[in-house]
Amino acid sequence: MTSTPAAVPDASTGRDALALLGDRIRPVTLAGERSLPVLEPLRSVLPDGGLGRGTVVTVDGPLARSLTFALVAEASGQGSWVALVGFESIGLLAAAELGVALDRVVLVDPPPGTVVSTLAALADAIDLLVVGPVRIRPSDARRLGARIREREAVLIPTGTWWPEPADVVLSATGTWVGLGEGHGRLRARKVRVEATGRRRAARPRSVDLWLPGIDGEITLADEAQVRSLAERAG
Repeated sequence: MTSTPAAVPDASTGRDALALLGDRIRPVTLAGERSLPVLEPLRSVLPDGGLGRGTVVTVDGPLARSLTFALVAEASGQGSWVALVGFESIGLLAAAELGVALDRVVLVDPPPGTVVSTLAALADAIDLLVVGPVRIRPSDARRLGARIREREAVLIPTGTWWPEPADVVLSATGTWVGLGEGHGRLRARKVRVEATGRRRAARPRSVDLWLPGIDGEITLADEAQVRSLAERAG
């Protein structure tokens, strides 16, 4: 049975609701830890082997949503809270299937013009702030980035809208495997994750994953596995 994420009201009581949320939510992971954990197949593309605290990690590409869910799954499972901010629709079933602990998720719909202040307030109580397509001025983005560093949270803008250089830039593309001769059943999706960024993340990295694999798990993929699955489908 899947647990239900909490929701933050979007009315004029936003500040009060965020204050109440801060009282209810207490970080489980230690702020002194250098990074938040990620699933083992994703560790090789991140400079700290996890999501570095105080960083901005953008995720784009056709499979940005799936990669983002995979990115926060391990941390949520170990007790970190995740805020999903500014999404018209999010696909919580898909998030749960990729391992996100929904009882550690809050949905936030900021009133117009309050995205930056809302994110700044959320950073006081929540480790992972995943943000949908919103508009933020470069000056506001710089101030928000400073707030994220100060509070040691992780900001994850999805898409290409973030107006400042991100600490880590991830992109994901992939194809489904399992259709033989134009028919059959989709069995698994092979995804190429590429990473770059600034400072220690400047060296390009990439990894091939099953997202998900034939058993529903997220694991490393190699060409031999792809050929074997394609032959079985055919």
